[in-house]
Amino acid sequence: MTESPWIWGASNADGFWGAWRPVGGPVTMGPSLAIELRLAESREGAPLDLPERAIAVDARMPEHQHGMLQTPGIERIAPGTYRIEGMRFHMLGYWQLQVDVLRTPVTERLQFDIQL
Repeated sequence: MTESPWIWGASNADGFWGAWRPVGGPVTMGPSLAIELRLAESREGAPLDLPERAIAVDARMPEHQHGMLQTPGIERIAPGTYRIEGMRFHMLGYWQLQVDVLRTPVTERLQFDIQL
């Protein structure tokens, strides 16, 4: 099986860049899945290596005003690279994958659109 391509984006205030890809196949409705997440100072920059507690990951459906039914777990697997387990998209529709990075005293968000 070929790996999914990385999907890149900049945080809302351009303080960091991030990329994600699903592990083991495409994002689908229903089963819990894992994603890989990379964080960096810039698109080509050094890894943004943070402890798991400084990162929050969620997916929300803004049109329905709710998120996932479970809280995903975060594991650092390499400098600036994390495995997020327990991503479960339980409905079809428009989702936003949200990655919050807490660097005291600032929390900055990176968002990716997902359409199921």
